[in-house]
Amino acid sequence: MTPETRLVRVWKRVENIVFLIAFVAGIWFFYVFYDYQATLPRHPDQVAGRVYPLNEHFITVYQTRDQHDRLDGIGYTAVGMFVAMFVLKAIRVNTFGRGTKP
Repeated sequence: MTPETRLVRVWKRVENIVFLIAFVAGIWFFYVFYDYQATLPRHPDQVAGRVYPLNEHFITVYQTRDQHDRLDGIGYTAVGMFVAMFVLKAIRVNTFGRGTKP
């Protein structure tokens, strides 16, 4: 096995790990999102700090700033990891070609 072939295998493994992280973050995002839809109140509560609306399918629930930031952070992580995976794949294909054989 040539050093270039080993490098391609490592590169593909890194791509797969990044994809797995992105996939798990996406699933986590939808879990948290629908959990918020099912459990949070449908009217704002100034005292509790639930003033940040979350709208989906004609349902509006109100969340706290921490809940809002958590949901945004998970979503941005998922999207960022998917973008990183595609960038890694593009670099690998442009550098080494599609296959692992010379």
